[in-house]
Amino acid sequence: MELAGSASWVRAVSGLAKLVAVVLLVAVLARGRAVLLPIAFATVLAFILTPAMKWLQRYISRAPAIALVMLLAVGGLGTAGYVIADQLNDLTTQVGTYTESMRQKVAALVDSSGAGPLARLEVMFARITEDLEAQPATDNVSVQLVPARVSTLERLWAVVEPLAAPLITTLFVFVLCAFMLGQRDDLRNRLIRLVGPANVTLTTRTLDEGAQRITRYLLDQTMINVAFGVVVGVGLWVVGLPYAALWGAVAALARFVPYLGPLASMLMPAALAFAIFPGWSHALVTLGLFVGLDAVTAYLIEPVVIGHRTGVSSIALLVSALFWTWLWGPLGLVLSTPITVSLAVLGRHVPALQFLAVLLGDGQVIGTEISFYQRLLARDEDEAAAIAQAHQVALGPTGVMDQIIIPTLVMAARDLGRKEIAIDDEAFIVSWSRDIFEHLLKSASRPAGGAPTRALGIAAHRTESELLLEMLAVVVAPQLGTLEVLRAATPVEDVVARVELLKPELVCIAALPPEGGPYARQLCQRLKARFPTLTVIAFRPNEPGIDPAGAAKRLREAGADRVVATLAEASAEVSRLLTAP
Repeated sequence: MELAGSASWVRAVSGLAKLVAVVLLVAVLARGRAVLLPIAFATVLAFILTPAMKWLQRYISRAPAIALVMLLAVGGLGTAGYVIADQLNDLTTQVGTYTESMRQKVAALVDSSGAGPLARLEVMFARITEDLEAQPATDNVSVQLVPARVSTLERLWAVVEPLAAPLITTLFVFVLCAFMLGQRDDLRNRLIRLVGPANVTLTTRTLDEGAQRITRYLLDQTMINVAFGVVVGVGLWVVGLPYAALWGAVAALARFVPYLGPLASMLMPAALAFAIFPGWSHALVTLGLFVGLDAVTAYLIEPVVIGHRTGVSSIALLVSALFWTWLWGPLGLVLSTPITVSLAVLGRHVPALQFLAVLLGDGQVIGTEISFYQRLLARDEDEAAAIAQAHQVALGPTGVMDQIIIPTLVMAARDLGRKEIAIDDEAFIVSWSRDIFEHLLKSASRPAGGAPTRALGIAAHRTESELLLEMLAVVVAPQLGTLEVLRAATPVEDVVARVELLKPELVCIAALPPEGGPYARQLCQRLKARFPTLTVIAFRPNEPGIDPAGAAKRLREAGADRVVATLAEASAEVSRLLTAP
């Protein structure tokens, strides 16, 4: 009792320590935003530019390659920024005109008599805010405002200060990116040394896979987004919408935000088209352009070009986008996907961080047999049948039984022995497993009536063992004819009598763990003592997480000639023994 209490206390303290560590990490990320955000952007930019630098290094040395790559990057981003800033400046000067045009179009939707829904909403809002807008009564006190004296230097600093921080941060990002490209190998070696020479294999694989996944994803995504923005800009220019280059650039940047970015980027162009063009046609064409291009990009181009290279689930990307936006604002939203991919890679290679791979990864986290068992436990037989049907093409009927249905029966028997499920639950699982298996083999050949019994099946324990033999009977029937099955409740004396009457060439004893072993060994001993020349096959599926060697050894010592663990092995062994000359 004391040991259990001590273990519970240790688990509680460990959980509390992990929670405190997570809170401290989030606090550090939030407080260190001014330092960590430029480093993160420089790292992402270095990943994007690495393939181009490696390609240039084939023809020129590293230093000129870095200089040329950085020059092209700065020139491209600077040109794009200049065009965007110019169009944005022009847009701000015209925003009053567009606002008035939009106001007039919205006003046209209001019924002239004031009975329209917008008019009623406006009246209601005016009544609610009427008292709030009333000015409080004040005494007649004369107040004279005297402006403070500001020096020329202070006025100059007030103009420069808003621009200084972004410029310095941008310069830092580019300089740090250049150093990362130039000292990539040195940084990798230092990280390996920091982790420890003993973990060089783990560190190397983590770095290689992480760098490869992130680089390929960012490069491919950047190219796709740039192409998307160009097509959007050209399309809006054809439509006649002003500032098409600006909206194309916004669309390209917004696509870095998973799922929500493309939808958000089309709102302003659609609103502008609604404001400056008569009718609704241009606004609808603008919406259709964005929706159509995003559908083609997301469902045709990205699956072919990118596929599943990120290794991150869709839900994880959305939650990560929300978290990093809350932590670092809009810039964190842009960085959310690269950061999430990096964490998922760490989770796959670092045992202590395996929970990250489970939370963020897109791979299957539980086996198919566990999903099948879980669905039957939930009494969702339709989805359980769908799981079996979905794997029938790849595994075949025998594979579905060996890899899905039989492991489910083993887990049900185990949980029943632990009293974790009720007898009704186990009966439901066995019943529906039988129905699903019969549906999978509905086209299989059945044994012809009157065929001689060459093999006898004996269920060692409960109805699950009977189901194992029913599966085996259907599988071997086309080649070997009838496999008679004796039920689990058959006494040992009756089994011996039945064997003596039928004189089969072999006996297959099905023993579902964990409780079928003792009865199966007893049967083996009795049958071998009474019929020394009889071939006995023990069909015992493996238990998850338990070495089957010990159980197989005990069955062979009790008299079993062969011990098999799967339906495929049992079928092959029965066929081999009965067809041998």
